[in-house]
Amino acid sequence: MSEHQTAPDPAAPARTSVDVESASSAYDTFCAALRARGPTLNLLFEQARVSVEREGDTIVRDAFAGAVVTVLHGMLHDYWVSQSGTKYEWKHASAPANGWSVAHVLSASLDNLRHFEEWDSEKAALMIGRRSVKVLCSALAIPFKKTSKHAPFRGNVCWAVLETLSEGGGYGAIEALVREFAAALDQKRAS
Repeated sequence: MSEHQTAPDPAAPARTSVDVESASSAYDTFCAALRARGPTLNLLFEQARVSVEREGDTIVRDAFAGAVVTVLHGMLHDYWVSQSGTKYEWKHASAPANGWSVAHVLSASLDNLRHFEEWDSEKAALMIGRRSVKVLCSALAIPFKKTSKHAPFRGNVCWAVLETLSEGGGYGAIEALVREFAAALDQKRAS
């Protein structure tokens, strides 16, 4: 260590790769974190997209898609909490997916990711009674019948959700929706 350098202060909080010193607002900090994670999330998205062709198995695709959903949901939820968001805002702020926000759709997708095996073993009437199933059916434009004898879908639908949100445009389209949601919350706080 040269005479002009000082030893790091052990009592100082550790900085992570997503900390931004010049961020002027919580929204700017959120966008910086999203940008920092963007290359990894894009890689996961692309691996999900090509894994079926390359591996011939949807399990790999669903795992990559589930990872993207998990990370984006976590980021949006943390930002929503930091902005003291309301339940209505969580469900409808910047609502591109048939009236639901990207955050609410990702939340339903995460619920599906965590519970699809038990949902698949339930009777259709029990599965259809779940709020997350209703949101996913709406977002994915799957007909929803409360009295149906057949479940509206089976298995992990994270990839289908990402494809729907991106409208075939890749991860960049999803990132834009995430930014839109965060901007909508930020604008409501500013007004």
